[in-house]
Amino acid sequence: METETPVTEVKPTPKKSSGLSVLLIVLLFAVVGLGIWGFVMSSNLKTTQAAEVDLQKKFDSLTSETNTLSADLEQAGADLEKAKAALEKAKKDLSTAQADLAKSQETVVADKADIEKAIKYLDVAVGLFVESDNIDETRARIRSLNDSALTEKFETYYSSRSNPDFSGWLGHLFQTIADLLK
Repeated sequence: METETPVTEVKPTPKKSSGLSVLLIVLLFAVVGLGIWGFVMSSNLKTTQAAEVDLQKKFDSLTSETNTLSADLEQAGADLEKAKAALEKAKKDLSTAQADLAKSQETVVADKADIEKAIKYLDVAVGLFVESDNIDETRARIRSLNDSALTEKFETYYSSRSNPDFSGWLGHLFQTIADLLK
């Protein structure tokens, strides 16, 4: 006897449910992926916002420094203009001082020449009263002065030997000395 084993029939499982499981798993991965992506984006956003705050602080600081430097530059420009004006005034004052100095030097040279000439006239007066001088030396000194009025008055006095002619000659001599020393 053969006994046969009864064949049981296997019922096939519905395929619809396995496709649904795969779809659910894919959706689950998609949701988890979106969650991770959202977390990463949130972290990046916070980092970017912190960097933006730092950059804004640096920008504000640089703007403040720029404004300060601009004000300093304007002040330096104003100071430079003042210094330029002061330099121009100093140049003008220097030119005036140089002109005044040149005039003073000319005056000193002229005064020195007058003093030297007055000394020559005084030498004539001293020679007149010193016994060691003779009349020829006195006449030579008078002629070296190139003063025709003095020479003429001396020759008039020497010819006449009168007191009024002597006084006229001596008066002219001392008046010339006084005029030179003014």
